Amino acid sequence: MNRRKSCARKQRFATLKEAQAAASNMARNKAAKGNPVVSFLRAYGCECGGFHYGNTKQIDWDLVATITNRTQK
Repeated sequence: MNRRKSCARKQRFATLKEAQAAASNMARNKAAKGNPVVSFLRAYGCECGGFHYGNTKQIDWDLVATITNRTQK
């Protein structure tokens, strides 16, 4: 059984560039508040005709190491 995730609760962007900019801004804001996003964010086209962004399952281990080293000092 293929289950498609609904985009009903996701913010919709008109272009891929807008979705990428929103993802970048969100990551920057979270990092400034001390809660960085350690997975990679990806913007993608959707069946709804719009664009969204979301986390990938891949972890940015370089960023994790940077954060860990910073908090240990």
